[in-house]
Amino acid sequence: MATHRNLPEYVALDVETTGLNPQTDDVIEVAVIVFNEKYELARYSQLIRPRRPLPMVVSRLTGITQEMLDSSPRFVEIQDELREVIGDRAIVGHNIGFDMGMLAAAGYEAPNRLIDTYTLATGLLHDVQNYGLGTIAEYFDYQISEEDRHRALGDTEATVHVFRELLQRLHGYDAATLRQIGQFAKAANWKDAWFFEDFARQKVDAPLFNPARPDTVPLELQFLAPRERPEPLRPTGNQQPIDTILVEQLLGKQGPMADVLPGFKPRPTQITMARRVAEALNKDQNLLVEAGTGTGKSLAYLLPAAIFAVQRGERVVVSTATIALQDQLYRKDLPDVHVALQDAGVESELAVAVMKGRNNYLCLKQWFQHQNDPIENEHDASLRAKILLWLGHTETGDRAEIRLTNEEERFWRKYASERGRCTVGRCPYAGNNQCFFHRARFNAMHAHIVIANHSLILANAAEGRVLPAFERLILDEAHHLEDEATRQLTFSITRETLEDVIKLLVRMDSATPGGAIPIAAEVISRIPDQMAKESAPEALQRSKEIEGNLARITLLIGELFGRLASFMGKPKGNAAYAQSLRVTDFMRDSSNFVDAAVIWAELGPELRKMCDTANWLQHILDEAPVPNDPGNPLLVRRDDASSDLMVGIDEVENARLQLEQCFDPTPQVARDTVFWVQKSAFKQELSLNSAPLDVSILLNQRVYANLRTVVMTSATMTVDGSFDYVARHTGMEGAKVLDLGSPFDHERSTLIYVPEDMPEPNAPAYNSALNETLYDTILATQGRALVLFTSHRALRDARDALKDRLEAHNIVVLGQGVDGNSRALIERLRSDPGTVVFGTSTFWEGVDVVGDALSALIITKFPFAVPTDPIFEARSEQYDNPFMELSLPMAVLKFKQGFGRLIRTENDRGICVILDKRTVSKRYGQQFVQSLPPANMQYGSVMDLPHAARQWVRPVER
Repeated sequence: MATHRNLPEYVALDVETTGLNPQTDDVIEVAVIVFNEKYELARYSQLIRPRRPLPMVVSRLTGITQEMLDSSPRFVEIQDELREVIGDRAIVGHNIGFDMGMLAAAGYEAPNRLIDTYTLATGLLHDVQNYGLGTIAEYFDYQISEEDRHRALGDTEATVHVFRELLQRLHGYDAATLRQIGQFAKAANWKDAWFFEDFARQKVDAPLFNPARPDTVPLELQFLAPRERPEPLRPTGNQQPIDTILVEQLLGKQGPMADVLPGFKPRPTQITMARRVAEALNKDQNLLVEAGTGTGKSLAYLLPAAIFAVQRGERVVVSTATIALQDQLYRKDLPDVHVALQDAGVESELAVAVMKGRNNYLCLKQWFQHQNDPIENEHDASLRAKILLWLGHTETGDRAEIRLTNEEERFWRKYASERGRCTVGRCPYAGNNQCFFHRARFNAMHAHIVIANHSLILANAAEGRVLPAFERLILDEAHHLEDEATRQLTFSITRETLEDVIKLLVRMDSATPGGAIPIAAEVISRIPDQMAKESAPEALQRSKEIEGNLARITLLIGELFGRLASFMGKPKGNAAYAQSLRVTDFMRDSSNFVDAAVIWAELGPELRKMCDTANWLQHILDEAPVPNDPGNPLLVRRDDASSDLMVGIDEVENARLQLEQCFDPTPQVARDTVFWVQKSAFKQELSLNSAPLDVSILLNQRVYANLRTVVMTSATMTVDGSFDYVARHTGMEGAKVLDLGSPFDHERSTLIYVPEDMPEPNAPAYNSALNETLYDTILATQGRALVLFTSHRALRDARDALKDRLEAHNIVVLGQGVDGNSRALIERLRSDPGTVVFGTSTFWEGVDVVGDALSALIITKFPFAVPTDPIFEARSEQYDNPFMELSLPMAVLKFKQGFGRLIRTENDRGICVILDKRTVSKRYGQQFVQSLPPANMQYGSVMDLPHAARQWVRPVER
């Protein structure tokens, strides 16, 4: 590698293209910068004339016009010049594989070694919102100007800056660690695996130029150093009610929050909510609160909760449905609350902790014992490389800090904290307060406010031992609770996951027997105790029997899922969508399901026998004495074998019991459970599933039973002014209720337009009428619109019909799942005023676009649940009038979530168009409208809609 001033030289490269497909799209701009760690040495950029016309969406994104390209050379005319500039240097780029693929398709084949800043960033940066180039550059205090954003040279300059910063991070690693990362990366087929080994050699050859961190002690020894453990929270003895007047004053015009938050304005609804939350805590009440966007509900519950927790020394748990809200509470809202309390003279430091489910945390013992085990495949290797890059810098050990693929997730559990593997009393990492899980739990035990998620609340209720004891719970984003409880309590198993579970006890794909059972038998044979010696021959024999039976078990598993596939039948329609078939009492009598049940009758006893053997081996291990010397390797192996058996037994026995319920349920289980077979989208992987019919009973029994206060809040909890539906479905009947509505003046800011002459949604003429209405309305608002669909197929059909027509008017059309991920599409809507986004599913909530960039919200149909969904179908059967009692309330709540995307601040203004004729043709249609805040309502013709939209929204400023 060439050097300049003894530093390696690199070439940063970026291309802009007409699209993302190397086979059909062309390069329209290329830029390179030659540089080293200190200096820029040369640069080159060139526009290139493509073979096809420049798409408008690309022109709007980059600022490049067709006229600019028409006078530019073809790629073949500049590739020799480009090759000369690049030379044999390593090429650096963000997602460099894409750039090199586009260049290769254009005829530029480069043997140069590659370095991907995306890969490096995912390994080295763990507190960024996403790994886009602009986001990472901004993280390193480098701003890409608007005119340079999405231009090749601007992105190349940003890449140089990002790469130099990442190099500084790499200097913090010693050579041995870098070499090991390189070995894992090579096994994972990372394009830049060579770079880690090369960088390690540089550190050895030129240590003065590549200083390592001062603490070059091996990581394992670093984690054995004692770490201070916080004291647990203790009751203060003060049982006085918290002062509701103080709570109101904190949020008042002259209150401390006004000093803490710039631009703070008192909000009557926020003060009302805060007072009612304080009363619920004081009086041991349950409370349901609907608080619209703009209420400031997080501060309304955090302030009284913090005062209550500090005053009494009593923990309050706050649970959310999304990571985004968790981060907001922890990083922004609670620090603001802490400062406000100090300003108000509330004594004591407010302690806050975040707690997640146990298997989110890396187990140090598992990692250091197994990091050098034989690598199973490239996904296993990739996970190990990521963990090694991350481990020396993480404070939490939380896997959310590293971006894992679905395939890597499968291997995470090998290194994750699990209750069965945890030997706290004999674990040196736990003993020194270095264990990530126990450290998080100690922090939670110390905290006044613990931030969790709904999934953890439910898992803790089922298994315990995760969250410290608490009696006060606040659930934000509570409209997700029923669905989250259903997901948490759903059992789903595929052929692959069942085989993975069995591998915990006996390996099915290894020439050398592995898994907990053979290892335990071998350990027993080495224990010198008399009991172990007597049991060793039987242990080895029983292990051999299990190993010998693996081929039969594998065959039975294959036959079982084969019969279930036959039971489900051939795929109907597009394989891009998941398909399911409910297992009803009637369907159990079908020949294929009967055959599957017969196969299970053979497989089930084999799994029971496996667990019986594992239980017997664990008993021998636990009873056989081994000298209790921490340095005794046999003691370590015995403990590891015992804990691995426990994990394997739990998993295999749980799978066996769940499958037993699926194939031979008791009458009670059959009444209370939904069963179905499903084929996943695209992969068409078959799974057998079960879920509880009614989660409200389980929520009452497992979550609320030991709590003194539960507060549930969301922007969407009422249907036609009533909390009854949400209260019934979340087990909160009898709770106090508070409907705050919206703090915004929707009569001033919002026009709701309902065309009365749209065809019915199931009418043949609906789709063509929809497309024409969308076209006219989006032209009238000049883009700046979000169109919500209820199916991906309808979205794609409308996008395909309208894209060219609207782009002829300089309006960019972007479809979810077609033109990028949700985050990218929302960023385009925010930044480009002439954009319309077609969305479904996730776009009905969570979208937050402030100002004129989103001036029109168009709802194509009411968001009713899919009637053939197995869970929905089974729950519908429990009602006398399932449409009015279940389907309609569900749709209204989702409709309200969709409506909430339009007005996000008091200064926003926009039009909501409802294109579902049932608004006026069905009596229930008015329930949707009546569940919205009072606004400017207009019923009329589709012919008058464009004029109404044009008159209502603010004109475009470009």
